[in-house]
Amino acid sequence: MKSSIITAFASTSLFAVSGVQAWGVLGHQTVALVAQSFLLPTTIKKVQSVLNDTSSSYMGNVATWADQFRSQPGQGWSAGLHYIDPLDGPPPESCVIHEMDCPAGGCVLSALANYTARVQDTKLDVADRAQAMKFIIHFMGDIAQPLHTEEWGQGVNNLTVFFKGYKTNMHAAWDTSIPNSMLSLAPTANITMDNSFSLADQLHTAIKSGEYKQNVTSWVHPWHIKARNPYSAENTTEAIATTFAQERTQLV
Repeated sequence: MKSSIITAFASTSLFAVSGVQAWGVLGHQTVALVAQSFLLPTTIKKVQSVLNDTSSSYMGNVATWADQFRSQPGQGWSAGLHYIDPLDGPPPESCVIHEMDCPAGGCVLSALANYTARVQDTKLDVADRAQAMKFIIHFMGDIAQPLHTEEWGQGVNNLTVFFKGYKTNMHAAWDTSIPNSMLSLAPTANITMDNSFSLADQLHTAIKSGEYKQNVTSWVHPWHIKARNPYSAENTTEAIATTFAQERTQLV
């Protein structure tokens, strides 16, 4: 189940190709819906069972749960799990991760490792495994957002920008304004699951038979790596993510 889920998430690399790697409500839900559209039938049953949800949007329904969770009283401990801040700053095309970049309180890499193990631990109760699955679905979106894997200006939250006349910061623009614009929605629009399905369906078609089909092999290829030190100095963020997949499964 684990490798099938993570391989499916590799399909969301299309945002890197289109220049958008950003996750507000629309982004996170779309990532989850695209990923679930590539899951194997046996994996679908297992994920739906863990989440206790057999609806058509079973992964999309929980895609933003982790953002809501960290805002609840007493749950602020999870805020640092949504990102990692490489202290040396990102080079132009890849971001080198060192062990010191993941603090004692955890980061998105350690969180993915932890919750991937927990979701498979049948000794845990149903609620704990469901929570682990929700974290995985969300963090696999976060780790693909480049501003969640660099530390300059606190993920450029401190950089004021204008996007189509709307004043915001660079991180928020990348998280919300740019994805919303793909559906001609305002940055402040209330996103519905129908909006996310609309974008996910477009992207699924582009992956299966359209402009992104030629990129699928390059997206999936690294995910078959079985052994890699997640904090090795030579690893990029993309390569580190492969440590959470133990075998390659067929995507398309």
